[in-house]
Amino acid sequence: MAALMLTVPPHAVEGLKVLPVPLEADSHVTVVYLGDDVPVETLGELVPTIYSVTASVKPFSALTHTVSTFPEGDNGVPVIALVDSPALHQLKDRICAALDSVGYEYDTRFPQYKPHVTLAYGPSHVAGLEAQIRPVSWEVGDVWLWGANRGTGELMVKFPFASEMSHAAHARALVKLASWDR
Repeated sequence: MAALMLTVPPHAVEGLKVLPVPLEADSHVTVVYLGDDVPVETLGELVPTIYSVTASVKPFSALTHTVSTFPEGDNGVPVIALVDSPALHQLKDRICAALDSVGYEYDTRFPQYKPHVTLAYGPSHVAGLEAQIRPVSWEVGDVWLWGANRGTGELMVKFPFASEMSHAAHARALVKLASWDR
């Protein structure tokens, strides 16, 4: 599995604990799902393409104030917090255009982008839930490329958004490789 994701910071995760169920372990917002079995080498080839977009993106805010559900799947009914951020939609569009320009075929099963944080998976009776919660917001300053190497490890690359750093300092801060062994 491989994707470009935004992490949700701890203070925002705390604000999302509105249901009496445990939150998913890695709270994130998927920007672009890149595929199920993507070799790490292929992901490495995408680094310059993704960087060409993120290097000029300014940090932006994300906000959620609605809990809803998606249709039931294998794990139950996904209970989600919808994320409202026009800048996030623009980021996704720019990344998709860049991936298109290099001929990378990412997942397009869901043509309408509905950014969200998956909170939990519930039983059938929660389907159709929609409720307003106290607004939770956070600043987004980077996007992560995450990928498993055919299930035997992972690659993580952090793409910080534009900042006051010099271009060289920004490039040095770009890559963080996780251990191949977990």
